[in-house]
Amino acid sequence: MIQNIQSLRFLAAALVLLHHMYNPWVPEPLARMGFAGVDIFFVISGYIMAETTRSTEPGAGNALRFLFKRFSRIYSGWWPFFLVYLVLAYLSGGVEDRVSLPGSFFLVPQDLPQNLEGITWTLSFELYFYLLTGILLAFTRKWMPHCFAMAGVLLIALNVYHYGIGLYQPENAHIAKQNMWVPFYTSPLILEFIAGFLFAEWFARRREATVLPWVVTAGVSLAACYALQEHFGVEFAGFFKVSERVVLYGSFALSLIAIAVNLEKMGITPLRMVQKMGDASYSIYLSHPAIIAVMGHGFHHWGIAGKVSLELWMSLCAVLVVVFSVLNYRWVERPLYRLFLGLAGRRKPVG
Repeated sequence: MIQNIQSLRFLAAALVLLHHMYNPWVPEPLARMGFAGVDIFFVISGYIMAETTRSTEPGAGNALRFLFKRFSRIYSGWWPFFLVYLVLAYLSGGVEDRVSLPGSFFLVPQDLPQNLEGITWTLSFELYFYLLTGILLAFTRKWMPHCFAMAGVLLIALNVYHYGIGLYQPENAHIAKQNMWVPFYTSPLILEFIAGFLFAEWFARRREATVLPWVVTAGVSLAACYALQEHFGVEFAGFFKVSERVVLYGSFALSLIAIAVNLEKMGITPLRMVQKMGDASYSIYLSHPAIIAVMGHGFHHWGIAGKVSLELWMSLCAVLVVVFSVLNYRWVERPLYRLFLGLAGRRKPVG
């Protein structure tokens, strides 16, 4: 595993945590931009898929093994938390009628309000890209970058068309979201996975490491995001600005991955403790809404308000999320994932 990528995984999870957690100590612009952690996760996924399949021989058998491993990684982490969120929902008055429990359990692409826990929409995208990669791997690995490049061009053209006819305008939301074609299957967010994959293929052929151009790109894209969000009121986190989000935050995320792998090629792998916490990034992502909800409830109903400042309480909440996630990764997530692989008789699966 690439060490600096693990640090970025922790950074991505931490950004999402800050985005969802109110804490006066965290600057509001940073908290509002924290959703960019998702974009970082998506680009990393594309990069890792390229790395893990590069030496894999194409064929139906290897493709199925690849898909089983990747799907097991997602489901083995999510299903315990599905039970947690189900219990929390019943304790809060019951599951809403619009929620699809089967769809939530299997992470089927569906409208956000249908999910038992809203953050799982990203996992559906992960599974979708894994499926596309697995289908291609059944036929070819050599031409996979070309296939993804062509798919990227088609996605860009299709989204330019969608943008041009106004499907990303709020007044046309009922048209765009009448099925999952626009918001999911042809979403611009798929381009972030593709960008990560293609960058990995390009980077694997480079001999020299360079950081400065990527630092400049990251700085410019982040500055543009900040300016548009804070001074022009552009809200990137929703559906209607997803194209702009992919261009700006996707560029920022890709630049961070480029900086990380170039530094590692130069022998620079700092922040070893952060790398270790990166192992727990999936647990951080899945657990933080539940822990925030419980801690928030506790602050107001356990007699804590007035005795402990909200700033300190939410800081303790953030620490609890990280500590819990590290323990969950070691004692639940990783053993359960290995159990999934063991059930398939594959202690050392391909990819």
